[in-house]
Amino acid sequence: MKVQIALIATLLGSAALAQTTTIGNVTITRPGDVRQTAPVRPATAAPARTPVTSATAGQAKAIAVPSDLPNGWRHLQGRVVAPSSVRLPAGSRVQVTIEELDRQGATRSVYLKVDFPTTKLSTPYNVQYSSQRLNAQSTYVVRAKVFDGNGRTLYTTKALHRAPDLRSASMNINVSR
Repeated sequence: MKVQIALIATLLGSAALAQTTTIGNVTITRPGDVRQTAPVRPATAAPARTPVTSATAGQAKAIAVPSDLPNGWRHLQGRVVAPSSVRLPAGSRVQVTIEELDRQGATRSVYLKVDFPTTKLSTPYNVQYSSQRLNAQSTYVVRAKVFDGNGRTLYTTKALHRAPDLRSASMNINVSR
């Protein structure tokens, strides 16, 4: 039986506070440095720039917008995928992040971080986030990491997976050892 994990990350509060919310086995973290410099833009503003991805990176496809998605928000879903089907050790967790990059391609800040348990790869993810909090001058990527029960990294994203400019999109995130 497939277990879909739906995560809604509410990022409209004060930018200075770090906030972690746990719902069941899912942890939603809003880092303290999120969007301290980005002004709030109207929902009709131009989308953020994103880098070109490699040929092996996941490509986003437009999907139907969920009926409950607020104006100015984006919906992203898909699967965290390893090169082959993998059973993971007990206590394994997946972390999906949307990160702002600097001009050299290093992570400047983590815009969104969600963490949830899983027993295998591929595994589904589903996030909703406010596009109004994105800096139009910045580049954003989606990354995933898989950890064992002791916090050791098992799999991670190697190629850049650009954050889609679409209001609602499906995109698989490729991970490898």
